[in-house]
Amino acid sequence: MWRHGGLQFGNYIAINVSPWQLVDLNFAQLIKTTLAEHGVEPAQLLIKVTETGLLLDLKTCAAMLVELRALGVKVALDDFGTGYSSLNYRHELPLDILKIDRSFVARIDAAGGHALIGSIILMTHRLQMQVVAEGVETTAQQHALIGLDCDLFQGFLICPPVDTATLRLRYAK
Repeated sequence: MWRHGGLQFGNYIAINVSPWQLVDLNFAQLIKTTLAEHGVEPAQLLIKVTETGLLLDLKTCAAMLVELRALGVKVALDDFGTGYSSLNYRHELPLDILKIDRSFVARIDAAGGHALIGSIILMTHRLQMQVVAEGVETTAQQHALIGLDCDLFQGFLICPPVDTATLRLRYAK
């Protein structure tokens, strides 16, 4: 609807997915059908999951993520660092993007903040994934993240939440 109305929303639309949806064996088919009904390419959809949500049933959730990626949908691990944060399960998860939680970004200038975020970014890049920093609110945070080779930024500095009318005014062709 927005795309047909002239809104440019970037490379993809991101949606949060609950662990209960990931253990529903019909979920991938629902996504496939919904994308087809609305004329959206699978690559234009990003499914966001949280670490703690995946722990409901890691094996089933991982299998569903594999199925979604086979459709062409992208997958992001949201709020990285706030949950279980075990690197062990990373091998089981087909991920495209890791989103660093805002709590790390807020402490980027604290002792060890740069080193911790830099390590997360380096590890993520070596795993062939993109990194999104959440909660970027100042230009100082953004510049520090650019210096650490962060790929993308999210937060009030980039774009505060807007209603549909404002979205149309700002981003319509």
